[in-house]
Amino acid sequence: MTSVLVDKISERASFERIVIRLYDLALAKLDQRGTWDGGPTRADLEEIRADEARHLELLVEAMRELGADPAAPTPSAALSLVEARGLEDALSEPDTTLAQALHAVQFAELADRDGWDLLIDVADAVSHRALSARFRTAANDEISHLTKMRSWTRAFAMIEAKGEQPTMF
Repeated sequence: MTSVLVDKISERASFERIVIRLYDLALAKLDQRGTWDGGPTRADLEEIRADEARHLELLVEAMRELGADPAAPTPSAALSLVEARGLEDALSEPDTTLAQALHAVQFAELADRDGWDLLIDVADAVSHRALSARFRTAANDEISHLTKMRSWTRAFAMIEAKGEQPTMF
């Protein structure tokens, strides 16, 4: 049923908006505190943020193609806003370090990856194969984001475990 597909696309769009804000907040932390060996650069975070913005554009376009209003809230979109509010609050705290911010962003990326998989399954189930193919590209981006995030958080944890650097990052 197309209404389920629209609801899930709206959910992803809502979540992508949140993830973009999370990357904006992480970039501010990086600017304030710097990074560490094996940590992200500004360009790394900006690249992922740009991917997330492209994903949002894809979703808005898909909603329009289906005749839906991209600005109209759906039940799943409203829930995703509530679910992600804590992540945004955590990154907004002045004392949150870049390492802590990336831990929260990694949590969001895990949910984002799973959300894309569900959206692809729903698109396939209602025979929107062309949309499903476009969504797969975004899902593959999310795999890359997760790989990078895991690398950065792991690098920080190893530095911290060895006592080589203070936890100010």
